[in-house]
Amino acid sequence: MPKLQLELPSTTRLEKQIERKTYDFGEDDRKSPGRALVNVVSVRTGEVTKQSRDLLEDMSVRWGTFLQDEIRMLSRTCANSIHPGVFNNNKLNKSACYNSKALEHYKKLAIEVVEQYENRVPVRPTLFRA
Repeated sequence: MPKLQLELPSTTRLEKQIERKTYDFGEDDRKSPGRALVNVVSVRTGEVTKQSRDLLEDMSVRWGTFLQDEIRMLSRTCANSIHPGVFNNNKLNKSACYNSKALEHYKKLAIEVVEQYENRVPVRPTLFRA
């Protein structure tokens, strides 16, 4: 019984898909919905005040890094076949908060890229035998 080996497809199509679906999101789409109430205690007086703060604002990530990581989590082979420079350009060098519309878009894009990659991998019998 012959063993099968995956042949890597050309990544030009994947790179063009990433480039085509890279959008420049506005400030509102880069923020995370929701806020948290934080109790702040004064060291001098012991007085407790409440402040509203967006905790996810502190946890922002660069779009290109997020997209590359999402692709890697879904398919390491797909991520390794795409040149790292694809994830580093003017549009993808912006950052956004987790749960923002921008990062939700790039999460969906990662799924599309991996699906396209896996649908285009040709399978050929290998010459190696066990």
